[in-house]
Amino acid sequence: MSEDDLVTIGEMIEKRFEAKLKKNFEVTDEIKATLHGTYNIFIDDKNRQWQVLCDVYVQVGMGTGEEEVQKLTVEDEERVNETQR
Repeated sequence: MSEDDLVTIGEMIEKRFEAKLKKNFEVTDEIKATLHGTYNIFIDDKNRQWQVLCDVYVQVGMGTGEEEVQKLTVEDEERVNETQR
């Protein structure tokens, strides 16, 4: 994933956050679907995190610019698979 992609993702996540504050859920759902379809991003609203899903590793961002790569645990995989159903 390129730096430009990360900037675009950050902008989209910010727009989604603003739409959520305005309770514009149609826009939030559309942005979430675009992020998932284009970048394979899973958004976890409860924990305020986003993850780029790829095999057993994910890139985690919490909107702070402090992204990191983490190994996906079995529990994480099960949780992601359950929410994508």
